[in-house]
Amino acid sequence: MSDTTAPRASLAANGKAKRSNRRKFYAVHSWLGFHLALVTALILCSGTIATVANEIDWIFQSDMRVTPDGEKATWGAMERAVE
Repeated sequence: MSDTTAPRASLAANGKAKRSNRRKFYAVHSWLGFHLALVTALILCSGTIATVANEIDWIFQSDMRVTPDGEKATWGAMERAVE
């Protein structure tokens, strides 16, 4: 009778070992995922700010804006300037 219970006991121990390894893997996976998500969010925010930096400067610095002075150019005047 002990011969038939020995494989069952080893299977149960092996199953617990697999569960333990899965839990360790999940813990490492979730830790890495959380920290990589923070790094990715930082890269996303800094890249967005770098992309729209000129527009942000244009909003806050009025000397960067063009003030219209004089008359508007007509389509004919622009065509002559290109030729």
